[in-house]
Amino acid sequence: MYGNPVPAHYVGQAEDLPTLTVIMNNEQWGAVKRNTRAMYPDGYAVKSNREDLTFFEVGMAFEKTVDIAGGYGERVEDPAELPKALERAATAVSDGQPAVLNLQTV
Repeated sequence: MYGNPVPAHYVGQAEDLPTLTVIMNNEQWGAVKRNTRAMYPDGYAVKSNREDLTFFEVGMAFEKTVDIAGGYGERVEDPAELPKALERAATAVSDGQPAVLNLQTV
């Protein structure tokens, strides 16, 4: 989200530099939550313990950001599937495609 994934995938394809991005997805935007609490320690966000726009409960499909560059994306929900998912992603990178694994950690 902060690193502008769409332009990164585009540049990687344009320059023939396929990469593997692994997202440890805990379904929240921790940096925003942490900074809001630091800036307003007595504010509504801290009192509510539910900062607006910091939780991704809609199932953000980050693995789809690589689609624009013809890459390989996969959502991994079962930890037992991680080794096979890494293998598939590594194969895609070896074949010249960028790859994204969206690992669900919650």
